[in-house]
Amino acid sequence: MRNSIKLPARIMATLLSGTALIAAAQAAPATDEGARGIENSFSTYIGKAAVEQKLISVKPQGESYRISLDFEKMVASAKAPQYSLKMAPWDIVVTEQADGNWAVKSEAFPEIALKVPGADGGLEESIKYTNYKFEGVFNPKLMAWLSGKASHDAADGLVGGKVNGTVKIGSGQVTMTGTDAGNGAVSGNFSQTIKDMVEVVHLPPPPKDAPATASGDFTVKIADLGANTDIDSSKNKAILDLWAAFLANPSKEAIAKNQTDIKSKLTAAMPLWNVIKGSATLKDVSVVTSMGNFSVKSFSESIGLSGMTEHGLFQFGINFTDLALPAGIVPAVNAPLVPTSMDLDIKITADGLDRIAKTLIDEADFSADPVLPESSSMELMGIAMTSNPKITIAPSHIIAPSMNLTIAGEVISNGLNPTGKITIDAVGLDKTIAALKEAGKNDPEAQKTISGLSVARGMAKPGPNGASSFVIEINGKTVSVNGMAIPMGK
Repeated sequence: MRNSIKLPARIMATLLSGTALIAAAQAAPATDEGARGIENSFSTYIGKAAVEQKLISVKPQGESYRISLDFEKMVASAKAPQYSLKMAPWDIVVTEQADGNWAVKSEAFPEIALKVPGADGGLEESIKYTNYKFEGVFNPKLMAWLSGKASHDAADGLVGGKVNGTVKIGSGQVTMTGTDAGNGAVSGNFSQTIKDMVEVVHLPPPPKDAPATASGDFTVKIADLGANTDIDSSKNKAILDLWAAFLANPSKEAIAKNQTDIKSKLTAAMPLWNVIKGSATLKDVSVVTSMGNFSVKSFSESIGLSGMTEHGLFQFGINFTDLALPAGIVPAVNAPLVPTSMDLDIKITADGLDRIAKTLIDEADFSADPVLPESSSMELMGIAMTSNPKITIAPSHIIAPSMNLTIAGEVISNGLNPTGKITIDAVGLDKTIAALKEAGKNDPEAQKTISGLSVARGMAKPGPNGASSFVIEINGKTVSVNGMAIPMGK
């Protein structure tokens, strides 16, 4: 079900990328000539064959144009016969406005039936949306949505194959916004919400020697699903022009012959975007199984990624609250250590990504083998050595039944001589050791854990709120905890 649920989003991404509407048809009311102009615009970005084979067709409709996207034909023409998609053409109606933007509407989304190859017969999935609608405004100069909203009242799906089941989804919507960020770039937001998802999964029967409690059935319930993406200064038009250049030069020989033009388009597309930041959140999640019920109040992930900018960034975060596991699934001796809530935020920064991109573009020779000369490796290594890579852990928390940890700090690489400091404050360390001693009196593995925690407690210093505090300092190959050197291997 994961594939067919995501397919509409992938199709929407096609529109988001700007391949759906190009400012080619200027005539109003709609004309056959204008329809051919829109089709030719499509061919620039997805190939002439798509238009010739009627994978995409455009017809005038009053003052508007009806664009029909036949994804079933697209899959069938992709020379991957093992995949099968059943899906009626998706129709959208576009109307050119006085300001040059396009108003876009769709009153339905066709049912999807997908077959994916794999072991034991592969997988079959289908999904059908109820009362689907989309309405938005597209700017052809920016190749971006200025606004957009898609919504549905409900959705139902089936999964077939060795793993099979059903899924029901409540209401959902997608919203998009975009603004001119200057220099041919666009900044925008993409957000999505889905309510009341219930997925019932039937797995193959368990082996004969499996525990009596083992069963192949489980049910996943999610009250709310949300996703949000912010894009800062994406070079949509330049990226699509670059894609069109590669599409127009499909062979190595053609790329080599026209590499001056292609490299100029690569330069124009830099830095691709400034920063893209996205997050996804699930609320009130429960998984009902024969072993018992798993649940979490909320679970979220976040990610940030810079383009090829002067100051590069990669950021990752994870957060969950009120995790509950079935009784007995975790040995009693380990239960005090299993987190019930956690938030963790890690950021990696490095300078010079823009210089790396420029070097790669300037020194690439697509007629040579290898494309990059040996001398460029030394130049790229020099940039990397002066990039000041830094790992930063924002104040993060891990909460277990008997112990709370707070972690924060940063480490700078400096080549072979990293430096940095990480602070860990543990509240409840004594309580945890006592709980482990009680639960694992006759457990040798528990004694190892207790011994390790006892050694750590011996190295601790008093911290805030009664915590046991550990300051880990890194200086080249030397590591110390609260000023006490830790032996490191050679």
